[in-house]
Amino acid sequence: MSSAFYGQDSYSVKRLNVIAGIRWERVEGYLPAQVTPASRYFPDGLVFQGVNIGGVVQNYTVRKSFDAVHEDPLWYNWAPRVAATYDLFSNGKTAIKASYGKYLDQINTGTPPNANGAISQTYNWVDKALTATNGISGSFAPAASSLVYSAAGSVTARMIDYGTLRVRGGWATNSFFMPYATFGLAVGRMDINRNVLVTPAATGATPPGTVVTPPFAVSENLLNQFGYGYAAGLGVDFCLMANLFMRAEYEYVQFPDFHGLDAHMHNVRVGAALKF
Repeated sequence: MSSAFYGQDSYSVKRLNVIAGIRWERVEGYLPAQVTPASRYFPDGLVFQGVNIGGVVQNYTVRKSFDAVHEDPLWYNWAPRVAATYDLFSNGKTAIKASYGKYLDQINTGTPPNANGAISQTYNWVDKALTATNGISGSFAPAASSLVYSAAGSVTARMIDYGTLRVRGGWATNSFFMPYATFGLAVGRMDINRNVLVTPAATGATPPGTVVTPPFAVSENLLNQFGYGYAAGLGVDFCLMANLFMRAEYEYVQFPDFHGLDAHMHNVRVGAALKF
């Protein structure tokens, strides 16, 4: 759960324009109360024998309910941001720009500690040992030929934030119209999730009575992964009045190998500026 407040203002002195803002943000980690019913493999009152908990071997009775967890963690902070533009030759064609900003990390699913802990029950079935082939989909090779395994999966990714360092060049066709192009480097931070569903099946060589297990899932989460690529774009500036102009820009950002993903983004920006 998060909440934030933000304020911004701008100030101009001759050829210098400064825009400053500040943001206050509060982020709270939260887990709701949880209850799980009895199941075939985890009935009520199930006791694990000889569990190592904190270096102490003991018997453990599986809990089936947990209270809600609040403020775990509880983060709040200020994030200032400032940008400045200086008209180098006082003709509205060449400018020096600089900016600084503090951005706070966003909480992700799984940030609060798991109140359920981590405990599992293992049942040994015939030929359940697997050796995965390369890739997120394809076939699996079992330890023996009694069962065959097929796999299908997917990869999802969420871009947390990214930044670009670009060079811009334009051509002022007249005092009212300037098309331009940009090109530069891009750095991104992303969360990646891979999921594979494995489906066992019997064949003609499967001995009678062999247990065919139900499909089971295998997943991998990669958090805060950095990738590098490039950014290219086209845009145009329109001068509407002596102190008012508008800008429209398209940007393409490509990360060709983001931990095996070919990730890209299309950005469209429209803006306006008023000089005092």
